Amino acid sequence: MEVKISKDLEDLIPRFLEKRKKEIKDMKYFINENEISKGEILAHGLKGVFGSYGFENIYLLICKIDDLLKE
Repeated sequence: MEVKISKDLEDLIPRFLEKRKKEIKDMKYFINENEISKGEILAHGLKGVFGSYGFENIYLLICKIDDLLKE
């Protein structure tokens, strides 16, 4: 996957992704534990963050997960 980011933000990306990795693990945990509303809250937040920072492929995947959790 390729993401275009500003040179000013390059140093922040590893920490940003590490925090999102934990949130994704937490979302998976809640879904597996059938705590759908908690999983949906995390999915919605991740959708906003990834969309705002230009991670389009991950954003689209999280959108699908978010939609499924709302059903």
